[in-house]
Amino acid sequence: MPEGTRNRIFFLGDTPERLAAALRRGEERTSKASLRRMRKLAEKIKDDSVINAPVDTHALEEAHHIVEQKVAGRISSTIEVGGVISTAHGPKDVTDYAAEIHENYDYDYTPGPGTLAKQAANPGHRVGGKFLERAIDDNMKEADAMLNAIMNEIVDEWEQG
Repeated sequence: MPEGTRNRIFFLGDTPERLAAALRRGEERTSKASLRRMRKLAEKIKDDSVINAPVDTHALEEAHHIVEQKVAGRISSTIEVGGVISTAHGPKDVTDYAAEIHENYDYDYTPGPGTLAKQAANPGHRVGGKFLERAIDDNMKEADAMLNAIMNEIVDEWEQG
């Protein structure tokens, strides 16, 4: 073992410094690609949730939005339904309405003409309650594929060093 290398691990014959530099380069490229993928998937889930949401005044559709936050150096995306929207009568907070319809629509409400028309126009979706939850479930396979692709990029970058 070379002098001064005790308790060090070498990968593919690289020095620890070269390995660290390769990982930093790979992390930067992978982080940018991962962020693009995350944003694209969040947008797809949001769009599917909008399609799944029942229609009365279109308040639920308008109340969908994506919130990005940076926490501990990482960016996270959250899809939210609620908040204040613009209506013909001024701003209105639809947070409680969105939660009520999401959780109880299938039990306590009867689909109106807008919901029935939307369902007819979107045969691949079920328009009704749990609209966001179902959109997430419907995209889990894509989310798993995205995570696998990110992990493969990290491994490929590391191997190319």
